[in-house]
Amino acid sequence: MADPTLSHVLLVLRVRGVAPSETIAQRAQLPPEVVDEVLRSALDAGWVTRSRGRLVGWSLSAAGRRHGEQLLAAQVDDSGFRVELESVYERFLGLNGELLSLCTDWQVVRIDGVEVPNDHSDGDRDREVLSRLDRLHGAASPLTDRL
Repeated sequence: MADPTLSHVLLVLRVRGVAPSETIAQRAQLPPEVVDEVLRSALDAGWVTRSRGRLVGWSLSAAGRRHGEQLLAAQVDDSGFRVELESVYERFLGLNGELLSLCTDWQVVRIDGVEVPNDHSDGDRDREVLSRLDRLHGAASPLTDRL
């Protein structure tokens, strides 16, 4: 059986990129002292690194990313739901392009052929993007409900 605590911590780091211990504990829904212990062990194993520069926090090493993938795969296999999960994922892939487009359209606008950060001053444009998001949510909800 895979270690779910380590798996949760590594998954949070995979999603967040860089995160302080407190954020990892909150996202993984684990006590801070447990997360600190897991991070120290993961650091010793070479699965995480600690940054004290501009971005302060923990991040995955390449080895940590691989190990986290192995732990997650073991959890999926142990659950007996791999076929169901893969089926839902395959269906999600058909929606992923629109999701990525929505994220881009929310974050940036094209002005004179150049993409610039969206300052959200165009309410009509933002409402159109949110309307597309609402439609996508309707299409994705049956998939998340299955999960």
